[in-house]
Amino acid sequence: MSTQIEIINPVDGSRMVWLKNEFTEANYDDMNHQSVQKAVSLELVLEMGKGYLDAGANLGDFGIPMALALKNIGRSDIKVYCIDPDLNKCEFMKEIVKLNNLDDASIQIINVGLSDKVGNFSLNPYVVVDCGDYTGAWQYTEDEDGMEFTTLDKLWKSGIIGPIGLFNLDAQWAEERILTGGTEFLTTYKPLILMEYWVVTGRFADGSVHTAIPGYADTRGRNSTFDERSFQLMNDDEFKKIFDILDISVSKRKYNTEKITKFGEHPWKEWDILLEFNKIG
Repeated sequence: MSTQIEIINPVDGSRMVWLKNEFTEANYDDMNHQSVQKAVSLELVLEMGKGYLDAGANLGDFGIPMALALKNIGRSDIKVYCIDPDLNKCEFMKEIVKLNNLDDASIQIINVGLSDKVGNFSLNPYVVVDCGDYTGAWQYTEDEDGMEFTTLDKLWKSGIIGPIGLFNLDAQWAEERILTGGTEFLTTYKPLILMEYWVVTGRFADGSVHTAIPGYADTRGRNSTFDERSFQLMNDDEFKKIFDILDISVSKRKYNTEKITKFGEHPWKEWDILLEFNKIG
């Protein structure tokens, strides 16, 4: 049983329609999560003037508000793409899109998994790291009998996704593989990349993570500063190769630096990290 409610759009403060039910409660639908980050992201999308892609879109709590905010200012020409491997989440997003009178020209829901190669993957329900048992903590591992995963490059070459200016990447420790599978696409459009960063400290034999430290804590478990986390990310062996291939680094723009003053010396609970290409054009 679903209850239709009206909520505040965290991107632009307007009103929007949402649904509450057992499914949404099980999948962490808190619109206030990273609300400042969501609002500032609109500025970045408008600055870049191209589409917005949300990989690991969950229930669309970032992508759908973004599409509505763009529609409200007459910028439906900037398309939003929400990608998630879970069919139920994608069906939910399509329902929310319809309730808010959005169309296919402004937002596209894409039910597919992303990796560094085309292959079959299955959900590993037994691998849950310390961020809890929400579906956001699920991980997909290779399985010949599983569902098909693809790459950003293939989606682009197939005409399923187009130009983007901001790439929101939150994919539970699959970030490096997704970047690797999108090198041609990403180097063509050179979007800003807003990436969740957890330090992986242990993996099982199948590659799934069993130990990871969230982005706002260091290896000693204390809150870390922005400079500390930036240094750790840029020197993380998991990302070094793909960062070199793409030629990207932590952004120097105010999006990253302002948060230090807004949130004191421990800003990471609100913000993922913003990356940008070192050479534009």
